[in-house]
Amino acid sequence: MVLTEVALNEDANDSALQRKAVQSDAMLVTTSNLDPCIIRFAQASISAQFRNWQSLDDTIKGLLDDEIKVDDIPPLEVVQDGNDYYSLSNRRLFVFRVMASLKKLSSVRVILMSKSSPRVTRLAISPRLGYAATKWERCFSTKNNGVEVIVSKPGSQYLQFQSSASLS
Repeated sequence: MVLTEVALNEDANDSALQRKAVQSDAMLVTTSNLDPCIIRFAQASISAQFRNWQSLDDTIKGLLDDEIKVDDIPPLEVVQDGNDYYSLSNRRLFVFRVMASLKKLSSVRVILMSKSSPRVTRLAISPRLGYAATKWERCFSTKNNGVEVIVSKPGSQYLQFQSSASLS
């Protein structure tokens, strides 16, 4: 038996991570630190703001001005797919990639999950796909192998800083 599940509170107003240990024979879920530049975007596009209505650019500016601390931002949820890492937290990954590109950080906290973990295999109806799909199927829409992401209108002034030379 191994420790396998990290339960997340998905309430947008409560970003505190709630951990719940579950004994199971499933694949291991771990917490770690990774360079955001080696993590790929699972989605083709992201909103220009978080669920709490704060824009990506305001978050980046807050980090640059030391008004927000990196540790105030919840860890990325990352799925390992073979030798690649894909983020389920694409807006946070965008922010962290920009900060890494500007040499303001070199690693971020991640919750690393396998594709068979309960969080990743959870089913829900997908309007985009038109059927009940796993979290992985609902999130995975990248058209460029996760190298870059499109930020919806109004976009981001930091768009050019999201690229990762290590993924090209």
